[in-house]
Amino acid sequence: MHSTEIEKLPVGRCWVPIKRRAPRIFAIQNSIIGNLLGTTLGGAISFCTSYFYWSRQSRQHQRSAAMQVATNLRHWINIVCERILETANHISSDGAGGHLYSDVPDFRFENNLDLVSSLNSKVAKNVFDLLQKKATLTSTVRSTSEYEGGDEAIDAFRGTAARLCIEAAAIYNVLAEIVKWPKDVLSAETHSWLEQEIARFQELQRDQAASTAEMLRSLEQK
Repeated sequence: MHSTEIEKLPVGRCWVPIKRRAPRIFAIQNSIIGNLLGTTLGGAISFCTSYFYWSRQSRQHQRSAAMQVATNLRHWINIVCERILETANHISSDGAGGHLYSDVPDFRFENNLDLVSSLNSKVAKNVFDLLQKKATLTSTVRSTSEYEGGDEAIDAFRGTAARLCIEAAAIYNVLAEIVKWPKDVLSAETHSWLEQEIARFQELQRDQAASTAEMLRSLEQK
């Protein structure tokens, strides 16, 4: 056996054996501890390296998604502004110019909502809220056309679409800041014109509400 050595010490007339551990035990223990520390340190370094590359790829993916969504928003805003303007020109010219619109196009990224999910959570929520409002606009214009008439539906389209353009532009500006693009999707003149369209629709709604209230009072008096 090599694990222990026996040394005899005299006690009176007797010899008492005393066991003494060999240095090899300490060498084995040190080796085990060293291996454990090495394994732990290696795992930590591997984890940190993997996390660094994952974080870098995640930021790059978010930036790419922000660029694509921002480009789609810009395209959509331009189309909707053009439709509002064409509709206003058609009405003001008694049909001599422009064209009547009462709907808004879909966003290009609606076919790939993973792009939106890849954005910052707050921005992604704003984009999904915008999608919901667009769907509500389409439903409102359709029901208004059915129950109130085409003119009222067109007014609803102009006012609500103008508000959506301003909200979409605000989201675009946030994304543009992320990717270091200029925040020029809406000029000051276009923004002011859209605000006028919103104010016009709100005034029409107030007039309609007042007219409805007056009609109800007349019916009650009868």
